[in-house]
Amino acid sequence: MPKCLQIAYISFLFFAFIGCKQKDETENALSILVKKYPEFQTWKGKQTDYYKLIRSVTIGEKGIELQLRSAPDTITDPQSIILVINPNRKAYAIPFFSNTYYGYWNFEFDNITSSKKSVAGTFQNELNNCFEALSINDTLGTAEIVFNELFLSLLQCEILREEDSIRFQRVLLSYNNNLPEENTDSCSMRLKKNWGSIVNNFHPKKEFMFIAMNNAFWDKSNGRIYQFVIKNFDLAFYNKPHQKPQFDIKNYRQDCIQYHMKL
Repeated sequence: MPKCLQIAYISFLFFAFIGCKQKDETENALSILVKKYPEFQTWKGKQTDYYKLIRSVTIGEKGIELQLRSAPDTITDPQSIILVINPNRKAYAIPFFSNTYYGYWNFEFDNITSSKKSVAGTFQNELNNCFEALSINDTLGTAEIVFNELFLSLLQCEILREEDSIRFQRVLLSYNNNLPEENTDSCSMRLKKNWGSIVNNFHPKKEFMFIAMNNAFWDKSNGRIYQFVIKNFDLAFYNKPHQKPQFDIKNYRQDCIQYHMKL
């Protein structure tokens, strides 16, 4: 066999091997998730065949891939999964539940209780576990890059700014018979508290009020706002991030549950 053909053949085998390895890692991560969380429907065949790929994003300079997968929309209240794949092709699956699974999101200023839909984990914990397992939370700012790509590119959220005040304090009526019906006055009060907290966390510390963080993301399709808050923020961190960020994810529910329109 000519040398050029040998090189081409070896290259083909190499990339085929990498592709198979990635598929195995993806399937394994999804299988672990559906076993850990019984809220996800288990598929007898491959989980990748049931939880279809909706969208994927590759962070080129970091070699990290993000995937959004979802159960078929033919079932009631289909649930989604975020898949994170690091440069070594190791994968970690994160639940991306609807608001039905209220406890998973641990919403700020929200007093709805729904014991029927309680979940063992939280979005905050799953993100932390993912970043540690895949060595994403480093001193190079990788975590912040992944957060931005996750919320803006994969989930197609919108960045919030202080001038959005009026818009995000309006009551948005929503129907979800898995959650209790709400009073519009209590919803309005919650939205005002949500916005006050969001604006406060735009500025990490009072002494740094001149620094505004674009750290809140509006997920219109799910009626949620996510805010990435660095707990160990200081000027040295802002200018020369030589330490791993310690972060919180604050989640705010923006919808107001109504079963029917009242005349």
